[in-house]
Order: sequence, then structure tokens, then C-alpha cells
Amino acid sequence: MVDVLLEGRCGLASAFACYKNVVLYGLLETLNQILNAYYAITFAEWCWVMLDGAWIMVTSFTLATAKPHSTLSDRRPTGSPLDIITFSSVMGVFIIHVIFLAIAMKALGAEPWYQCRIWDVTNSDIGDLAGIGDNYEASVIWLVTGAQMLHSAAAFNFGGKHRSLWIRNWKLAVSLTFFYILHGIVILHPSKVSGFYRVNCDDWNTSPSVLSLYETHPIQNPWHTTLMPEDFRGKLFAIIALNLVAVCLWEFVVVFGVVGNELRKWKPRTKYLRI
Repeated sequence: MVDVLLEGRCGLASAFACYKNVVLYGLLETLNQILNAYYAITFAEWCWVMLDGAWIMVTSFTLATAKPHSTLSDRRPTGSPLDIITFSSVMGVFIIHVIFLAIAMKALGAEPWYQCRIWDVTNSDIGDLAGIGDNYEASVIWLVTGAQMLHSAAAFNFGGKHRSLWIRNWKLAVSLTFFYILHGIVILHPSKVSGFYRVNCDDWNTSPSVLSLYETHPIQNPWHTTLMPEDFRGKLFAIIALNLVAVCLWEFVVVFGVVGNELRKWKPRTKYLRI
């Protein structure tokens, strides 16, 4: 009976972790679309493949593979998608993401080499996806919000007293490690890897698009590059890393710590086991 309860509570907590992950994905995707509309830009094709395919599918699948906690808690996991635990978790992480995205865009705007694409909209064809995708705004927004989708999954993998240690969900740990290494290479090391996404690269490193797998296209901007200076790449990497620390602290310390403990003060402990 105890094993059944442990597995059931772990399953419910994992289901809500996946639910929160998909909700955050929708919020970040909406934020992406708003910024893309404001700057009159879009992401390169392979960037959209990662956003709408690889990241959300892999993290949602692996979040559900967590192991149950070794001991049975005196509290059941939340069963409501709108209670204070779920709401504070989702909105807290999202607000942190918005703050760090604003910091990244502010840092980009302060760079002396930066040229804002929004002032060149009248001279561009909005239907030219390559032309409106090769710019610094799209690069920074994709790098930051893409990392934030991974950060959300990392934060929601904390399971309180119903799921086992974070690292024991090895499928998610391995997936996030792979994606983080890939992200770090794109940010810090301009190469064929970054050229695959048309981010932080020049004409020599671009790769074929999704539709034309055998044809490469040069960078479509006046500078023929989306390469970012080394010092700014370091700043961007630091912003993304601090973003990860902030959301994990929020979920682990505030949501499962402060908020969870406050709920225990005014919610009476269950006297009888209800099945």
C-alpha cells in the first residue's frame, strides 16, 4: 500500500510538473511572438525546430520519468492547477524569465556595435524570412528564451517530498546536459554549430535551411554576419546562467520552502487516510 501511494503521489506531482512546463512554454512562446512583432523579425528555421519541437517535447517527456520519494509524506501533492503552489511556481518563474530577458536586451542595446533592425523595416520585405531572421535581436531573444525553456524544466524537476532527488531523473539530467552544452557552444564558440542556427556566425559557417537541405544562403543583413563580440558573448552567457540559478532558487526555496511551509501552518494535518 505504501509503495502504491508513493508511486501515485509521484505520478501526480510529475503530471503537474509537465503541466507547468507546458504552460511556461506557452507564455514564453507568446513573449517571443510579441517581441518578434515589435522588432519585425523572426527566428531562423532550425531555431523554430528547436523551440517548437526538440526542447518542449524532450523536457515534457523526461519530466514525467522521475522516481518516487523514498518516504511517504504526511501531505498529499497539490491536485489543483490554480492553487497557490501551482500559481506561485508558474508566475514566479515566468516573471524571473521576463526580468532576465529584459536585462539581456538592455545589455544588447548598450553595445556600441549594435544596430537596431526596427529602424530598417521600411526597406525590407516582411515576407523574406531569411532577411528578417538574420539579426542580433533574433539571436539574443532565441538564445535567452530557448535557455529559459530548459531552465523551466530544470526548476520544475524539484518534487518536494513526493519525487526523488533531482539527479535521479537521469533522462532529464542527460537531456538538459546535452542541450546546455549545445547552447554554450552556440553562444561562446562561433562555428558550424552556431551557423546551423544562423546565430553568432558569418557567411562561412551557415548551413542549409529546412526546406532546401542542399542549398546554403548567406547572412541577409548589411554586415553579412550575426557574430557577436567575445565580451558580449560572455555577458550573455552569465545572464543565462544567473537566470538558471534564480528560477531554481525560487522553486526550491520559495515555492517548496516558504510557500509550502506557510500552507502547513493553516491547513490542518489529515487525520485519516483517504483513498
